[in-house]
Amino acid sequence: GGTYVREGRFAEALGWLDGALLVRPAERILILNRARCQESLGNLPEALKGFRFLFDMFADENAAIDFVNFVFRHGTPDIVLRAVESALPLLGEDYRRAFLTSAAAAMLRAGRRGEAAALLESVLAVGDSPAIGRAIVESLAEQYAQPELKELLAGAAPRAITVFGGGK
Repeated sequence: GGTYVREGRFAEALGWLDGALLVRPAERILILNRARCQESLGNLPEALKGFRFLFDMFADENAAIDFVNFVFRHGTPDIVLRAVESALPLLGEDYRRAFLTSAAAAMLRAGRRGEAAALLESVLAVGDSPAIGRAIVESLAEQYAQPELKELLAGAAPRAITVFGGGK
């Protein structure tokens, strides 16, 4: 199954992965590869189920990264906020900063500037070095080609993370 995944033969991989999961239903790499196959085949509900299962079952940084990145690729802004918020306790400081910045970028794309600004303030509050947060925001602003992130960052001051969502 893993060989088929690496070759991009996702439909063929599923049969092998499903067979292996019958024997080892909690095997992390099998569940992850199955979710990736489902995503590649366009079966997003089944892929989400797999990524969410890993997140709930393992509750660690790697599972959080896989789950939230899937949500970034396919979720609405509100779903992105909920996924990031649920993952934050499992993440190291740099991933917290990166995910909060990415969520801010998603809010900007959705025209939700106020929420983006609040997220950037939360980035600066992570850890004891707002300078690291600023560097990550600036780097991701360039990567995402969203200079508005830098503009919002200019007026931001560190602020503790609050509950997200709820409108413009």
